[in-house]
Parts: sequence; C-alpha cells; structure tokens
Amino acid sequence: MAGGTITDPDTRLLKIYCIEEYRMKHGLTAPETIELFDRYGVFCFLNEPALQWQRIENTVLDVEEFIEARSLIPGAIISFHSIRNRDSYGMVVPEPHDSNGSPIR
Repeated sequence: MAGGTITDPDTRLLKIYCIEEYRMKHGLTAPETIELFDRYGVFCFLNEPALQWQRIENTVLDVEEFIEARSLIPGAIISFHSIRNRDSYGMVVPEPHDSNGSPIR
C-alpha cells in the first residue's frame, strides 16, 4: 500500500477500513482514494494510535478535516474538491473561493 509504513496489523486494518468508508462516503474509487490519501499524507496520519480507539466514522471525519486543512496550505498539490465535487449525498458542492473570487486550490 502506498504511503506510510505498515508496522502493525491493527494499523493496516484501520487503513483499509478508512479507505473503504471514505471512498463510499465521497463516491470515489479505491485508486482515487489511495491517491488522495497518499498526496495528503493521510496514511502517516492514520499511524496515530489514538485513531485506532475510536469509531471508524469519527476517524473518517478526522481524515476529512486533515485533508481539508492540508488542502488550504499554499502550494498544495491538489485541492480536496478537485477529486470530486460531490458531498456524501451526491450533491454537487461548489468549489471554495477566496475573498477575491478566485478558486482555492
């Protein structure tokens, strides 16, 4: 698997579950999700022990916040919205814009 070192069976399972839950929630394919996680360092983030003790739904929320925060960093490779412009219900989400009306990437 791309990104991060898998050192523990529990961490490996968490990463697999998180990929599956995240991709289903956002309507992504597994390869798209893995690419997104790899680009934003999510696999390393999922090595945090505290994430293994909470519900997968909460871990997915943490991953969403992690990606969103990293996508706001100037020079980020891609924005979260460039993967899919749909929310968890399949509704189109407008791309965020800065105060000048320029898309945030």
